[in-house]
Amino acid sequence: MRKFGREVELTSRQLAVTSAARWFREPPSRADGECILFCLPYSGGGASTFRSWQHLCAPEVKVLPLHLPGREDRITEPLSLSPADLAEAIAARADRPFAIYGHSLGARLGFEVIRALMRLGGPLPMRFFAAAARPPDVTDTMARCVLLPDDGFLATLIERLGAPAQLRDIPELRYLLLPVLRADFWWINQYRYHADVPLPVPVVALAGAADPEAGPTEMAGWLRHTSAGFRLHTLGGGHFFLRDAAPQLCSLLSADLRAALGDPATTAPTVPPPASDEVHAWLALLDDLPDACTAWAELSPDQAMRAARLHDDTARRRFVGECAVLRWVLRRYGASERAGRAATVREADRPDRACHPDRLHVAVSQSGGVMLVGVSGSGELILHVGTAPHAVLDSAQLGEPGSTEGGALAWTGPRSSCMRLHLGGAVCSVAAPGTWRLRLETVTATSVAGVV
Repeated sequence: MRKFGREVELTSRQLAVTSAARWFREPPSRADGECILFCLPYSGGGASTFRSWQHLCAPEVKVLPLHLPGREDRITEPLSLSPADLAEAIAARADRPFAIYGHSLGARLGFEVIRALMRLGGPLPMRFFAAAARPPDVTDTMARCVLLPDDGFLATLIERLGAPAQLRDIPELRYLLLPVLRADFWWINQYRYHADVPLPVPVVALAGAADPEAGPTEMAGWLRHTSAGFRLHTLGGGHFFLRDAAPQLCSLLSADLRAALGDPATTAPTVPPPASDEVHAWLALLDDLPDACTAWAELSPDQAMRAARLHDDTARRRFVGECAVLRWVLRRYGASERAGRAATVREADRPDRACHPDRLHVAVSQSGGVMLVGVSGSGELILHVGTAPHAVLDSAQLGEPGSTEGGALAWTGPRSSCMRLHLGGAVCSVAAPGTWRLRLETVTATSVAGVV
């Protein structure tokens, strides 16, 4: 019996290896990696999309694209997109910490794969990188183009997403990829979101600055689908920025995964200041930060005096939390605590005005417990948090310096850009001169605990 049991065990292991071989190809690499990055492609794409990533990512990261049925080296199999099957394959292969990257179709698919992993009781990723896809609770109206005839379908992909014109012009490529594209877009068109608990996994959303379908404004909506922290990065390029900005993207993914693994060199409290074409925004829901909202000992004398004058307990707690969050954000950039306190006191009556601690342009706005801190390194910045749809800063409201149109500071100069975000039950507006990329991050109770 013991011998028979051993034979059954070996047979089961062999079957698992055979099953894994269908989904993964693991050529020898320079390093085995401390973590695995499982990758899911965009519509019509396959594992070869990520061919160069192993060389672009850090040695700690082992890149494993999933080989989906019906495409590339599995072209003889029926086309299929089954989150349950993908979850089982990942759970069987995940012998170390892992993350999931999904681009466009792959992001929505990856979301459902994580839900399937939760139902299986399997291991969960330490990060979910959702790229170039609207949040799952938002209908992807473009997917309806799958109902068009072939020529119209392909023309839509080329015109709206920037798909290569060769899809239409090269008969062999058209013959090969059209069935895959139609199957993928049909899956998206038929997808229906079912409300459930947010993912207990940190979500990092990645947007192309010039993506007409899933730009930074749309990608910020992924914040609603995690209870473990959210960050948004904007990269140069359009919908297919994973091709146009692959080195920058892989560098960003590597840095984030190193931090998740606990690399002391990447978990330091400071972050690089915003680039000249970048605005950093930090979102805090003050009522979800109890330790920050009771950090009286960290207040300056002026701040403590003002807090004591607030008779409403909720307003007092939120003010204390606002001071703690601003102090924490400033420390992330290596700015002095004195600068943070001065900024809070000086701008207490007009939190949307900009100040300049340590050569950073910082703006703060708070309403109904929703707090937004903006940081820019190159120009003036306006924030506005409103609790009603009409309480938004519009780019048309920007006028002469010092004017208060719409209750917000305004300026003249280069043409400004305004971005509206629906976050935390409020409408948040960020405006800055010129064209810029947004980096957005939530402030969690765990992260801010270090300064309270």
